[in-house]
Amino acid sequence: MIKVYQFLRSSVKVKHDALEVLNAARTLFTLKEISAMVGVRESLLSRYASGEVAPSRERAEAMLEALTKHDFLKEFLRRGLKKEGWSFPSLIGRPDFLELVSMYIYSMILDVVAGTRLDAVVTFKDESSLLASLVSTRLDVRVVTLDEGDVRGSVKTSFLSRVLRRSRPICVAVSGVFDSVKASLLQELTEVGVEVRAIATVLLMDPDALGKLSSSEIISLLP
Repeated sequence: MIKVYQFLRSSVKVKHDALEVLNAARTLFTLKEISAMVGVRESLLSRYASGEVAPSRERAEAMLEALTKHDFLKEFLRRGLKKEGWSFPSLIGRPDFLELVSMYIYSMILDVVAGTRLDAVVTFKDESSLLASLVSTRLDVRVVTLDEGDVRGSVKTSFLSRVLRRSRPICVAVSGVFDSVKASLLQELTEVGVEVRAIATVLLMDPDALGKLSSSEIISLLP
């Protein structure tokens, strides 16, 4: 469960996250491009990336903000897809992509659930699981992987009692590609008392599939 103190991130953690994001960004952007975005000299960014020096907390926070903006991540996604021959499964398996996108989703989820509890990150048995695992680790909550058998018929009660042991569990869903099948699974969860506070996805294939999940906050890079 998320506690309020988790929102007061330590200086060490902020600096570590900033360097992780910087090194991920360097795989598809030049230091010159990154320098222009974060307002830090190329030579200093190079020293940060090599571990020669560490940024101040204020500079680390500025780097994190710049390199997890929606527009930056869309461009990162475009370049990554081009490099991977427009193969989304190949892209979502890249460590640099997972690092940046998980940080973005994590920060957006914090905004959605700030000051409240969160019981689980729900994900699906496909390429989504790696991304969800990183997000759940950052949030310090369990990750629950769904397939159709988990929430249908008589399995509903045992599923909830096994992994979400609260009277009204609160979760967020994390997916690489979100479609009507996944929307149906989440809808079944809501029907047995689970609150889906947010749905975070890289690609929202069918916005109309959200249906009765319209009360959930939608976090999507594309479209």
